[in-house]
Amino acid sequence: MRFFATTALFVCATVACGGSSSHESDTSPDVVWPDEGVTELGTNAQGQVSSESFEAFVDGGQGDIVLGPQGAWMLVVAVRTDAVPTAVPRADVKASLTADDGTLFGKFHYKRRPVAHAADGWGYIMNLYLVVSSKVETWDGKNATLQLSVGETGINWYEAKVELVLQQIEPNTSMP
Repeated sequence: MRFFATTALFVCATVACGGSSSHESDTSPDVVWPDEGVTELGTNAQGQVSSESFEAFVDGGQGDIVLGPQGAWMLVVAVRTDAVPTAVPRADVKASLTADDGTLFGKFHYKRRPVAHAADGWGYIMNLYLVVSSKVETWDGKNATLQLSVGETGINWYEAKVELVLQQIEPNTSMP
C-alpha cells in the first residue's frame, strides 16, 4: 500500500509541476533567430506541401472558405517566411480571423508544425486549417482580418496580418 501511495504522489507532483512537456525545443543554443523577418500569409490547395502551391493573399482580396475533408468550413492558410532559421525544422503557429466589428470567426494554435525550407530561401508552413462557423451567413461576403504569428515559444514571434473578404467556395467547384 505504501508503494502505491508513493507512486501516486510522484505522478501527481510530476503532472502538477509540468514534469512531462509535450513541447521540446527544436532550436539548439547555437541557432540565432533574426531580430526581424518577413512573414507572408497565403493559401495552398488542401494537402499540397510544395512551395510552388503557395499563393500569397492580397490585402483586400478574397479569402476562400472551403469545405474540408471532415465536413467543416475552413480557410486554408499557408505561411512563407524568412524568419525561421534553416536549422529549425518546426515552428509554432497561431492565428485568428476576426470581423471588422470584432467578431471572432475562428482561431488556431499549432505547435511544432513542419517548416519546409525551400531552395528559394523561404521557409513554408502549409495546410493550416482555420475552421469557421457552419453558419455560412455569419461570414460569407464579410470583411475580416487574418492575424498570424510564427515562431517558437520563449524565443521569437514574427507577426503578419492581411485584410480579406471571405467567400464561400461551394464543394466540387474549382477555385478561381
